[in-house]
Amino acid sequence: MNIILVIRNSPPRELVYEEQYSNLLKAKKREAQIKKMKSRKYIEGLIASRG
Repeated sequence: MNIILVIRNSPPRELVYEEQYSNLLKAKKREAQIKKMKSRKYIEGLIASRG
């Protein structure tokens, strides 16, 4: 198995949204739920709701 590491020149990212969970399983389920919602409007709504 060959592994190729690709490093792109990209600017640093800024954390704009986070949620706290009591265990890793709940956190991963929520992450998957958010990633399934590919709507820009949905993501911007999440960010705006955290003010």
